[in-house]
This record gives sequence, structure tokens and C-alpha cells, in this order.
Amino acid sequence: MNLLFCSSNTFSTSLLFFLCISSGNVITSTLANKIVTNDNQHHHGQKRTSSIVVVGSSNLDTFLPLQRLPTSGENLTLLPNTNPTMDVPGGKGCNQAIACSKLASSGHYHQTEIYFVSRLGDVSLDPMTMNIHNVLKENKVNMDYCINVDNEYTGRGYVC
Repeated sequence: MNLLFCSSNTFSTSLLFFLCISSGNVITSTLANKIVTNDNQHHHGQKRTSSIVVVGSSNLDTFLPLQRLPTSGENLTLLPNTNPTMDVPGGKGCNQAIACSKLASSGHYHQTEIYFVSRLGDVSLDPMTMNIHNVLKENKVNMDYCINVDNEYTGRGYVC
């Protein structure tokens, strides 16, 4: 389920675009307003013109080079002389946050702060989780509201 919720803040010029990427994620309007209000009041003494909050999944993808998709019950091998591409940051929420950040950094949206709200695995148990952290930081996505869950692995996705 995709949900786009827009709400204007009557106390500032902020416009909050609240993206709920999958039905399993819940964020309250109170938390969303807190994120935007804190951002407007405390961002290096300058007000931002807008904030985007992306709530959604994050996982590590493995790309499998196959000649075709398998049918039910069928096993296939990788294409000859190929290897899977492993632990690529992905997930609907992660991809949306990065896309929003890239869009915001171009054109007149450069004052937009992108926030990502998600659950991530335990870095001590699943060190590849740092790939997600690094890519989000490289793309200037704010991860202050991401939660690292102790004793849990980051989700995995397999793409053929």
C-alpha cells in the first residue's frame, strides 16, 4: 500500500511530504511534525523550505544473473562465468529516500531535508548493514529516526 500524505505547517513555511512506503510501517503525525519542527528550528540557524519524511523498508539485495525466471519447483544455475552481485542497499523506503535526496539536491529543492524512518539489523551481528548506512549518508539522507534492532539481521532481497 502506498500512501502520500501532505500537511502544511501553519507555524512556518514548511510543507511536509510524508511518504508511507509499505503497509507494515506506521508513523504518527506527531512524530512527523516533531521531525519537521526540529529541523526548521535547529538546522544551522537557517530555516529549511521543506522536509520529506520517507517511512519504509530497507534491505540488502542480491542480484542473480539467470537466463530466465524459474518455474514452480525448478532450480536454475547462474549464467556461465557470472557471479551474483551481493549486499546492494535496497528496499522501497531506502530507494525512495535516495531518489528524493537526489531530486532535492538538484534545482530549487536544495533546501529540502530528507528523513528516513526504518528498522535496520544489528550491525554487530550483520556487518553488511553498514552498506545501507554508508549509501544513505553518501546521499545526504538523515537517518536520525532509523532504529537498529538488536539481535536481528537486516532483510535480504533476491532479484533475478
